[in-house]
This record gives sequence, structure tokens and C-alpha cells, in this order.
Amino acid sequence: MTHTRYDVAIIGGGMTGAALAQALADTDLTIALIEPAPPAAFDPTAAPDLRISSLNQSSCTFLERLGVLEAIKAKRAHPFVRLSVWEELEGERLARRRWNQATFDARDIQHDQLGYMVENRVIQRTLWDALEHRPNVGIHAPARLEALTLDPDGVRITLDDGTHFEASLVVGAEGARSSVRTAANIEVDTRPYGHKAMIVNVLLDAPPLDITWQAFTPSGPHALLPLFKADEHGHQSYASLVWYDAPERIDTLSALSMEALKAELETTFPGELPAVNEVLGCGSFPLVRQHATRYVQDRVALIGDAAHVINPLAGQGVNLGFQDVEALSELIQSARSAGKPFWAQHVLNEYALKRQFANRVMMSAMDVFYHGFKHQALPLKLLRNAGLALAERAGPGKRKVMAYAMGLSRP
Repeated sequence: MTHTRYDVAIIGGGMTGAALAQALADTDLTIALIEPAPPAAFDPTAAPDLRISSLNQSSCTFLERLGVLEAIKAKRAHPFVRLSVWEELEGERLARRRWNQATFDARDIQHDQLGYMVENRVIQRTLWDALEHRPNVGIHAPARLEALTLDPDGVRITLDDGTHFEASLVVGAEGARSSVRTAANIEVDTRPYGHKAMIVNVLLDAPPLDITWQAFTPSGPHALLPLFKADEHGHQSYASLVWYDAPERIDTLSALSMEALKAELETTFPGELPAVNEVLGCGSFPLVRQHATRYVQDRVALIGDAAHVINPLAGQGVNLGFQDVEALSELIQSARSAGKPFWAQHVLNEYALKRQFANRVMMSAMDVFYHGFKHQALPLKLLRNAGLALAERAGPGKRKVMAYAMGLSRP
């Protein structure tokens, strides 16, 4: 479907952009979705992608309402039941001293799982499949935004393939370097953490794990994200490992051969890591916190990484993005039903106030957690490990933490 005027133009067809299009697809609104790199067809025989998201229960419920959760699970989605956090002192792997450990189990709050580990491309592809036959959704892909002009009576959009159209509202969903945000002159508060994260996909000599863990060391956290089985009988499985460290260390590791990197993992990661049969690939990125000074203005709204980039430590980025989508889509529909101009800033402010506060709370919580484990002074070590010990033993408080992490309760 091609129009010269759309109600909503979404720039960026990744997970959040495609989810917003799907959330509005059952309305009478006309929607444009612009994406430079449409997702490839799903290949069930391919090794897992490096980009993995941890979907909490709130996101799963939202995706179920969009009608795509079962299709995602039918492709590849691995449930995890437990989350464990502990601190280790540096040293030889078998000689490490462990401080207090806190383990969170979904069954303690009568849930079957804490969430699902899913490849980003699986989520995106499934959403695109759902959009293909929507008569009110016009997909422009591959296409890039070339020019965007904000006028009082609408938004004029030009794509690099020569397509021109107008929209009542433009939504920036194209990530941390949002061109919509730039065009709207919206500033961002950017705070580098001074660390890098390396993602390593591995083949484990173990059945699929039901636990994800974070081990904190003086040089940075080490994490395991469990994935699906790798053979018919389930004797081997895939996993994604996350290694946080100084940029120079991560750059050195990234330059190693897969065999040499495997040896580093075996000597550096905690003993809970099952034997690594093979390192399949790796990638790295700098850790940055970024937050837009405002989410909306007349005819402009930002969602997902265009609005906020959070420390990936707890895997909350995509969950916050889907909460943005849920809040914005509900606002647009309620405003439309009430005859209000959903593109006007005074209407969009309701979305901005709600989501900026919630996102800032989560971002600040991750900062406290990350920086709290970073400092090695003995009083701080004692304080944070007393906190872990308390978290392990405090039943009601522990259940509240799990409910918040699962998106079952919000600020």
C-alpha cells in the first residue's frame, strides 16, 4: 500500500518500530514503516545470531496481544527459569573465592519461567511476517530517510529511492543515532561507562540450561545467556556469553582466533560454565548510557533506543522499548477515539511523562548496580555482599525484585 499521506510514519523497522506498526495495524490509521535492511527469512538450521534479547513476562504478554508470541516461540525462543548473581575475586578459576550469591527462581512467584532468550532477528522477522498482509501498513524497504521537514500542518518525508509522502506524526524508532531525533533538534545526555562488552556465541557440551547468571569480578561482569538445543537429542546447546572489561582488553580478545578465545573463556569464566565445544563468533561494543532530553514535540515521538540506551547488564533494553510501544500506541488510539490531535505535543506529553520517568528509574537502577559492583574498596564489598545475602534470604523482598525485573510491577 502506498499513500501520499499517512497518519503515522515509523522510521526504523527493527523490533520496536515493527511492534508499533503491528500495535496500530488493527486501527483505521494509515501507517508507513521505513527500514533500510529488511530482515532475512528465518533459517531454522542457522547458528544463533549475536544479538540476543531477554524478554520478560511483560514483553511476552504484550507480544501475545500483538498475536506474534506463539510464532516467535515456534521459531526459536528459549525459556529460563532462574537468575543467579554473585561476586568473585580475581585469581585462578578453581581457586576463586566467591562472595554471597543470590538466586531468583520463577517458581517462587508461581511462574513457569522468568522470561525467554530470543534472537533479535527472530522477533523482528516474526513481526514483519504479521505485517505483510495488513492493508493499512505501507512497508518501504529497503529505503532510508533522506530528508524530513517538520511543518505545522504535517511532516514531509523523502526517501533515498525518490519516494515522497507526508505524515501527521513521525516516530523515531531507528536506534541510538536517530535521524528523526536529529531533525527535531532533540538533544541527548550521553554518559560513557568506560567499558566495552563482548558477545561470544558458543556451543556447549551440555543440554539447554534453564539458568542465566551474572558473575561480578574486579575487571567487569561475566554473564551467561542460555539458548536452545544444538542437536536432535539435546545433548549439546548454544549459549551467548557476555564479557565486560576495559576497552583495551576487549579489543585484544576480539583479535584472537576462535580457538584462542575459547581458551580465554575456559580459564576466565566461572566454573558454572559447562565445557565449551566451539566458539562460533563474537562482536563487541562500547557501553554507553544515553537519554533524550525529551521524547516528544509537535508531530514527533521517540521510542526504544532513539529515546534511551540503557546498560545491557540486566537485558532490559528491548523490554523498555516494548513498554514505550505499548504506551504510545494506546495513547494514539485513545486520542484518535476522543477526536484529539494525536500528533500534538500537548497530547503526546502524556506518553512522554509516563515513559521518561519509568525509563529513568530503570536506567538509574542499572547504574547503581553496575557502579556498585565496580568499586573494590572493602567497605563497599561488605555492603553489597550483605545486600546479596539479604536478597537471598528475604522472601517477600526477593519476590518483589523478581516481579519488577519481569515487568509484572512498574514504578
